[in-house]
Amino acid sequence: MSWINTYNGLFFQGPNQISSFVIIGTNVFAGTEGSGVFKSNIYDTNWVAVDSGIVETMIHSLAVDGTNIIAGTFNGYIYYTMNNGASWSLENVGLPATDVISLLVNGGNVYAGTGGYGVWKRSISELGIKENTLKNNNISIYPNPTKDNLTIETTSTKEQKLEILNLIGQTVYTSVITKKAVVKTGAFASGVYFIKLSTDKETVVKKFVKE
Repeated sequence: MSWINTYNGLFFQGPNQISSFVIIGTNVFAGTEGSGVFKSNIYDTNWVAVDSGIVETMIHSLAVDGTNIIAGTFNGYIYYTMNNGASWSLENVGLPATDVISLLVNGGNVYAGTGGYGVWKRSISELGIKENTLKNNNISIYPNPTKDNLTIETTSTKEQKLEILNLIGQTVYTSVITKKAVVKTGAFASGVYFIKLSTDKETVVKKFVKE
C-alpha cells in the first residue's frame, strides 16, 4: 500500500499546514493554519470549507464533544459548532490573548492548552454547547448480522433522517424514522454497511453486516 493525495478542495491563505483532525461519524474535519476548517468524508478525497462565523482562521486545535466540535485559534478565541460546521459561534471570555494549541474534552469540561499561559478549564455547558439528543447506546439494530429484515430502534422522539451506506460510501437506502423502522435488506449484496441517523444537530453512525 502507498500514500494517496486527498487534498482536493483545500486552499491555504497562510502557511500550508494542517494542524488538527477530528472525526464525527463518516465526516472528517481538518483545522488549518490560516484557512479555517474543512470537511470531507472518510470515503471521499474532496474537501469543502466549513468555517462560517470564524474570524480567527488560524485553527491550532480541534476537539469533539459528542457530535459538537470545538476549535482553538489565535488570540485566545474558542469557537464551537453544533451543526457539522455549517456555522460557528465564538466564545473567548477569560482566556489570555494567546494561541490555543491543544484542546481536550473530559467529564463535562473542556481543557485548553495555551502558548505560554498554561492550562485553562471551563464547563461545556458554560460555552453554550447543548447536550446531544442522540447517543450510540440509545440506538438498537437487530438482528445483526441480518438476512432479510433489519430493525432500527431509537429512544429519541425526534424525526431523524435514515441512510444506509455501503463500504465505498454509496447510499443504498434512505428514509425518515421516528422511534422505529424495519428495513427490508433481502436485496442488499452481502457485506458490511453503515446506518447513519441524522437530525439538524448531530449524526450517529452504526455498522451492520448483511449475510
